[in-house]
Amino acid sequence: MAHTWSDELMEKLKPHIEGSYINETDFIRHPERAQKCFTPASRARIESGRGRYDPEGMFVPPFEFS
Repeated sequence: MAHTWSDELMEKLKPHIEGSYINETDFIRHPERAQKCFTPASRARIESGRGRYDPEGMFVPPFEFS
């Protein structure tokens, strides 16, 4: 598969990774990486804004914080 080399590299780098850049993260294949793009305070602010400005959930977020 085309992503094999990238997956293997990321696995080797795991012990050294503290976060992720949002524009370089593949949320489709690795949704768990979204959490590493934001601090807990930033995630809370984003969720708060979603609740305030889109209370009915009309806009689908690009990823979910779990």
